[in-house]
Amino acid sequence: MPLLLLEHFHLIIWPDFVRPFYLNVWFFRFLKYHYHATAYKDSAIFLKLRSNTPRKCKCPHCGSEDVIKYGKQYRDIHNLPIGGKQTYLSLTIQRFQCKDCEKVYQSDIPFTHGSVSYTYRFSRYVLDLLRLGMTIKDVAFHLSVGWDMVKDIHKRYLKQKYSYVNRITCKTLCLAC
Repeated sequence: MPLLLLEHFHLIIWPDFVRPFYLNVWFFRFLKYHYHATAYKDSAIFLKLRSNTPRKCKCPHCGSEDVIKYGKQYRDIHNLPIGGKQTYLSLTIQRFQCKDCEKVYQSDIPFTHGSVSYTYRFSRYVLDLLRLGMTIKDVAFHLSVGWDMVKDIHKRYLKQKYSYVNRITCKTLCLAC
């Protein structure tokens, strides 16, 4: 068995906190981004990713293909910690302008929702820690993030999980009248 296959076999069964960082960024290749470089600043790891911009884009507002590049935006997004160190994804996001409707937009980030500064994996990790009985303050201290970020993740989860309660309550109240 070649050494490379043996190495990958052993890496697959390692837990997340032991796995080398290059396996944690391996899946970004499939999500319209490719790995570019790694930087280490103030005991944090910054994984630099660049977007794979398609040759032809359509405007999400009017559907026109007459689109030009309109600069770049840089964002740092929280990712799962690697070896107890904070990890950020430094993204270079392409912006576009439609020549027909003159609206400016940027390419979507497939591993976040909206304009939040954390990945889906990070939010699931926070929710798992909260389910294990840690307080919001403890999770924030453990991950070296603000209390408000942990509270926002928890609040989003609770709204999604219990959104049906408002509908049931409203129907019950309307039937009682």
